[in-house]
Amino acid sequence: MPRKILKIPPENTGWHRALDQARGRPARLLGICGFWGVLFALLGSLVPLAPLELAEFALQDTVVRHGLKNPCPADLIFLALDESSLDLSQLEPDEIAASRPLTLMQQEFPWSRAVYAEVIEKVLGAGAKAIVLDILFPSPGDGDDELRAALHRHAARAVIASLYENTDTAKSLAAQYRAPSETVLPADRPGGVIGYASFWPEPDSVVRGAHYRVSDALLLGEMNLAKRQLRGRKSGHVGERRESLAAVALRKAGSEARVPDAGLIRFCEPGSFPVVPLYSIFVPDLWRANLQDGAVFRDKIVLLGPTAGRFRDFFRTPIGTRPGPEIHLHAIAAAAAGAFYTRASPAAVAATCLAMALLAWVVNLRLKRPLRALGFLALVLLAYAGGALVLYNRADFIPGLLYPALSLALAGLTAFGYDFSLERREKARVRRSLERYVSRDVVRELLDNESGLLGQLGGVRKDVAVLFSDVRGFTALSERAEPEAVVAQLNEYLAAMVGIVFRHQGTLDKFIGDAVMAVWGTVTTDGPRGDCLRAVRAALAMLETVETMRRRWKTEARAELELGIGLNFGPAIFGNIGSEEKMEPTVIGDAVNLASRLEGATKKYGVPLVLSGSIAEQVRGEIPLVRLDIVRVKGRSAPVEIFTVPLDADARPFSPSWLASHEEGWNHYRAARFAEAGDCFAQVPDADLHFASAMLARCREFAARAPSPGWEPVHNLDSK
Repeated sequence: MPRKILKIPPENTGWHRALDQARGRPARLLGICGFWGVLFALLGSLVPLAPLELAEFALQDTVVRHGLKNPCPADLIFLALDESSLDLSQLEPDEIAASRPLTLMQQEFPWSRAVYAEVIEKVLGAGAKAIVLDILFPSPGDGDDELRAALHRHAARAVIASLYENTDTAKSLAAQYRAPSETVLPADRPGGVIGYASFWPEPDSVVRGAHYRVSDALLLGEMNLAKRQLRGRKSGHVGERRESLAAVALRKAGSEARVPDAGLIRFCEPGSFPVVPLYSIFVPDLWRANLQDGAVFRDKIVLLGPTAGRFRDFFRTPIGTRPGPEIHLHAIAAAAAGAFYTRASPAAVAATCLAMALLAWVVNLRLKRPLRALGFLALVLLAYAGGALVLYNRADFIPGLLYPALSLALAGLTAFGYDFSLERREKARVRRSLERYVSRDVVRELLDNESGLLGQLGGVRKDVAVLFSDVRGFTALSERAEPEAVVAQLNEYLAAMVGIVFRHQGTLDKFIGDAVMAVWGTVTTDGPRGDCLRAVRAALAMLETVETMRRRWKTEARAELELGIGLNFGPAIFGNIGSEEKMEPTVIGDAVNLASRLEGATKKYGVPLVLSGSIAEQVRGEIPLVRLDIVRVKGRSAPVEIFTVPLDADARPFSPSWLASHEEGWNHYRAARFAEAGDCFAQVPDADLHFASAMLARCREFAARAPSPGWEPVHNLDSK
């Protein structure tokens, strides 16, 4: 006869996959983080996207808005052409009539240029270092002669505005220069009196920088001035160079050496410049009381410009929407104090993005817990934001903000997602593997609550329902049949039993050879009654399933296995038993031992199911019960009532007609009325019910020969 060779299953490839994933994790994380680092390095330097650029500008504005402000110089005054100067409603008619400038200002705007000539004379006569007129005179008008004469007399201290009118085209920035009318200032002798009043906002229409000097070639389309000059690139000035109002004013005030070509300005606090309404300099009482006979203008740079809403001369800045003349004052203050800041170059932004991605890789690699890694990365982002503010305050430098932050955040989140999915897959694999050996409830407790009871040695006392099931005659069967057939049939049986336990929310404690031990009320509980009902229903389902399998096995000429089940409910110790190297979650105690003894009692009483009185009390009324005996099992001094569930031919519970007579017989038996008890037990019609015939024989024996004094209705079970 050829020798049978048992096939050994192949190695668990799942463990090999897990090992390969663990080894390849650093490279995969580096690839993930590197992808985001390279992507944002490119977007922050070579291929910027408009939405991201605008967001970057907004973040930089937040730093400027919350950072240190440039102290407001004491030598700047804002002479405001405001609404009160336009309507003069606060003045009496005789006050207006007494002043020629006020009389001219009472007329409809635009006023006669003689008003501005009077302003120049009044302010410079009070000792101002310079006066700047942020007013355009593009065409001839009334009073030009007086204004021209005033500018000629005070050419060393007066500045008037010109303007670059910008027209956006598809290719570049074109500019049209509008100088003052020659009736105000002849073109052949401007005398350094003109300064342009133009600002060049960035793509989001926010003014962040001042352009103190520009050339015609740049503005006429050679390049985008805002980007080239503000980012510090060499401009290669070509053509006539012009100066801004701020640059000319500073030169006339003796500070020409401090003025750069362009720069991102550090603003003063909004509204920090002293504001003097224009009309007030022509009202004698106000000139004397508020302006101290003009002393407030002495040694100051005075800038005249509109603030009234009708002029629409307002620009968005990092510190809010401000009037154009006030922005000129901020530009003058920044140049006087050298209060400029720079942005990180595209190369520096790219390098920072790569460094952030590398940091995300290191953090996710070193910190095994993803949530801890995310928390650390969040702290890094906060520290980076704080560092940017410190750099702005102390070094006049703003690093790249959005692109490095996105590089760090997305690299960290994606790496976290990869680790999370890897952990979930590994956890699912471990869960599937463990569920082959222990209950799903135990697996859930082990994997989802690592710090719980099953994470350490020790136990707790709980009331549990314990089920022991055993296959009758399996040892003899295994000796007769082929090993493969025995294993196949046993696996089929055990798979069905385990499925039943799980469907009834039980915990599979262990296999003991062909025996199954299951418990209810350990990891999860539905209360004593609920746990006992689930346990009994699981036992009944086992018996019904085995009966169905027996019929099929009979047609297949296989062994017809029979099942015995013992059930008990009571206190037991549940927890990990073993050592730190090898521990096993299980239940131990008298309740467990009794369930095992009751499983053995199924052979003596000829029933497939034996329940203890404690579990019978919990299910009474829900499931029909038949009292079997009052027994004292080996190793236990206290007697216990035992019951079974009457089953039909298909192993399904039912309530037989003789159930009441059987219970009445037990009442007589406990009272030592053996003849009456025998009559009741004799009414049980089924001769195959061994427990009934055994009780009938016991009653007849005691009726014929009375038991000894002190008799009790307890039967000793000496065998296990």
